[in-house]
Amino acid sequence: VWAVPDVACEACQRKIESVVRPIRGVESVSVDVDARQVHIHYRPDNVDLAEVRRAIEANGYRVLAEVATGRTAS
Repeated sequence: VWAVPDVACEACQRKIESVVRPIRGVESVSVDVDARQVHIHYRPDNVDLAEVRRAIEANGYRVLAEVATGRTAS
């Protein structure tokens, strides 16, 4: 779970889901607009989380932290 504070509407939700879903190793992605979080289920041995983060940020959304672990996303 990543904190993405710039998520504000359904269009943001659709955009993030559409750019993350096709990344190799991502099994599913959902965006909680109210909580401003992105939930990503992935195969740890087959995903580049930096690529996922870059895809989100390239579309104008800041990724601040991995909420589930409390670590800064990198």
